Amino acid sequence: MLRGQLLRYCLVGVGNTLAHFAVLVALVEAARMAPAVANVLAFAAANALSFVMNSRFTFASRLGWGRYLKFLAVSLLGLAINYLTMQLAQALGLHYLAGAAVAIVLVIGIGFGLSRAVVFGRPPRGESHAGPD
Repeated sequence: MLRGQLLRYCLVGVGNTLAHFAVLVALVEAARMAPAVANVLAFAAANALSFVMNSRFTFASRLGWGRYLKFLAVSLLGLAINYLTMQLAQALGLHYLAGAAVAIVLVIGIGFGLSRAVVFGRPPRGESHAGPD
């Protein structure tokens, strides 16, 4: 079960990354939006998609605002870990791609662990942990 969830989590992550880039390109190229603003909106759209897909496909959990806020917190923690890992790699004189590789492994591991234990591990009060309806 754990390996299957991790595989599904990674597949959702790949799809989420593709969705992020698709929204980013559409907003910059078609809507002529500033790239930095478009990237924030693309992150928000991709994060919401990732939450839905992880809720249903990876962890077979119900959707809910409380759960989404936890998911968003885990996502933002992942961003912070990514940033700090890149800064540390740079300070140690490592190539930036080495830092990125370490960051990816850390963010996937920590993100999956927290998603499994904190975000989707227990249903909110008054809600069963039933799978998709």
